[in-house]
Amino acid sequence: MARVSFAVAAVAIAAVVAFAGGDSNTIDGPRVARDLLVIAKRGDLDTYRADYTTTRRRGTSLTLRAEVRVWVRAQPALDAELAGGQLTVSTASGAWICTQVSGKPTCLQQSATSALLSGATPYAVALASGRYTVTRDADRRIAGETARCFSVRLRSTAIELQGLGTRLDACFAADGVPLWTRLEHDGVDDVREARQVTRAVPPADLAAVARAYTDGSVPALARR
Repeated sequence: MARVSFAVAAVAIAAVVAFAGGDSNTIDGPRVARDLLVIAKRGDLDTYRADYTTTRRRGTSLTLRAEVRVWVRAQPALDAELAGGQLTVSTASGAWICTQVSGKPTCLQQSATSALLSGATPYAVALASGRYTVTRDADRRIAGETARCFSVRLRSTAIELQGLGTRLDACFAADGVPLWTRLEHDGVDDVREARQVTRAVPPADLAAVARAYTDGSVPALARR
């Protein structure tokens, strides 16, 4: 998702090389880490629309299920997410949340600075800490595409980083679009799985979103 340089990824790869001797499943850690960070970063350069199903489970109990639509635009950079009638927009100049008030969209700016983060960032931070290991999982078919899958897990003797949980799994399309993610944290599993992905989204698609879900105050989303 956001657009940052490979600097963070490079730091993470160096850290994985330094710490790769800890657990048996990190024998190929540096190479696998590099593959993960490169493909995750590749998605930052894509323009696409994706429909996801998001679930949260605590043990065997399903506590949340939601349908989410995401738009990612490479230039000018924009990430937008629509869930439950609420639109969240992140750009290089800020972040906005748009909701329906009395049947009309109303947008509130949450930040006036860049709200974009690279899709590689959580994995890079986890691996750079030396607290997590990385493995390459078997390929999967998701949303009609072949997905390359990875698992980033907390080391048995390590303390988890805030917000990163004990395990981060992800599967990516060849061009870096995230097709499936799972985050284990605080006794719950948060999963997001793509149902459909559309590349080369025309400007008219985002214009329709702007007309339906914004009040015209989001500069990066033109209403026509």
